[in-house]
Amino acid sequence: MRNGIVGRDKFWWKRDNVRFHLFRGRRPETLISVVPDRNYPGMFRLDFGDGSISDMLNLSRAIDAAHAIALAKLNHYEGQECPSKGGLIAQNKKGAGLPLADQIQRASEEATDSHSL
Repeated sequence: MRNGIVGRDKFWWKRDNVRFHLFRGRRPETLISVVPDRNYPGMFRLDFGDGSISDMLNLSRAIDAAHAIALAKLNHYEGQECPSKGGLIAQNKKGAGLPLADQIQRASEEATDSHSL
């Protein structure tokens, strides 16, 4: 049985002192938390619960990002979203299909190689 696509209306926030915790429905597990940055007042980070944190964000961006990440995660795991088979990247280009960081690294290496000839 499919549960359908999860929407933002299924989320709720709870605040304890300085942290904001995102929950889904009546489930007791925190999906993601928004925590203040230790060094920069007024800036926040997402705490993913596995020891990793995000880059700094202002509070409104952090809350929006938490919603977006939770929605993507929940809807993917419930089988509602799947990667497209085609995609928008031309597959015949050199380096196409690689993550952006790898594409940038490859382009940088190619530029360095062409200057050293």
